[in-house]
Amino acid sequence: MHPDPQDTDASPSGMAVASLILGIASWFALPMLGAVVGAVLGWIEMNRIERGESPASGRTIAKIGFWLSIVNIVVGVFLTAAVIVLVVAGVLSLAALGL
Repeated sequence: MHPDPQDTDASPSGMAVASLILGIASWFALPMLGAVVGAVLGWIEMNRIERGESPASGRTIAKIGFWLSIVNIVVGVFLTAAVIVLVVAGVLSLAALGL
């Protein structure tokens, strides 16, 4: 027998918890891979909760995991772009100096 998906006293699903763990881990140990997987799991779980297929108690956990992952991805993209710009600027300035 499955628990009632709308029962807020039920334990959050494993997917919601995994999204949160990966969202946190993406900041420390698994930068881009953990963030992408955490965002996907969070998105899927939020949709499952909306459709009543997963316990509503995991809604907040899935949202936090999703947004931690998304912010990590955005920060990673901006930092990567900044590094590329700085490297290109450095190479161009060295070329201008004739080095």
